[in-house]
Amino acid sequence: MLKSYKFILSVFLYQASGKDIGGLGGSISQDGVNSMTSILTPYIFANIKDIKIPEIDFDGGNLKNIDINIPSPTSIDDINLDLVNADNAVELVAKDLQATLNADFSYKYVVTVGG
Repeated sequence: MLKSYKFILSVFLYQASGKDIGGLGGSISQDGVNSMTSILTPYIFANIKDIKIPEIDFDGGNLKNIDINIPSPTSIDDINLDLVNADNAVELVAKDLQATLNADFSYKYVVTVGG
């Protein structure tokens, strides 16, 4: 675990010069992101494994008590983190990932249907 923290800290570099305001900058390559995938994946899925949304209304009906469950992938190889340079962002790409969605619904089209 300590090795992981040293790796993450080594990614950041401190930028300061006489005329510029000092600050903290960072730089990372796709190879660095690939190395961090195995470290970050458990944290990502621990936070998104169970998403609850109270209600969504749409024309003619609604969904209530929405519960989305996204289990962790069975293999780290199914997860890729890619750099998106144009947006200065990181993209999460998952394959062979399954999710379940449970909700109470109501829809009205001549007859009201609920479930």
